Amino acid sequence: MVFLGLLLVLGVIGVAGYAIWNNQGAFEAGAGTAEVFGYTVQLSNGDVFLVGAAAGAVLLFGLSLLFKGMGRRAKHRASTRRELRELRRQQAATEAQRERDERDREREAQVQQGQREREEQLTQ
Repeated sequence: MVFLGLLLVLGVIGVAGYAIWNNQGAFEAGAGTAEVFGYTVQLSNGDVFLVGAAAGAVLLFGLSLLFKGMGRRAKHRASTRRELRELRRQQAATEAQRERDERDREREAQVQQGQREREEQLTQ
């Protein structure tokens, strides 16, 4: 994937460089005027191209930040789910142990009660 992305970037740079090199006159021709923050600016075709390229670069940077943030959020959610699963597993194990201990105590109490009853019968 990285190699393919690098190839695409280099290809775009090559095509843009070729277009600029072979069309010097077209890039210097006037493209009209634009108003930017209250100022009127005369733009050539080359200026319009460069503004578009800069806007595209900013857009790509913003998208990369967006996707990185989404990836980080997804990793965080997955980590939280794993921790929650582990805590539930520990809680179930603790509950099972508590129930086993309670049954053992009840059996022990029954055994002790039975021994007392036998002792009482023997002493009578």
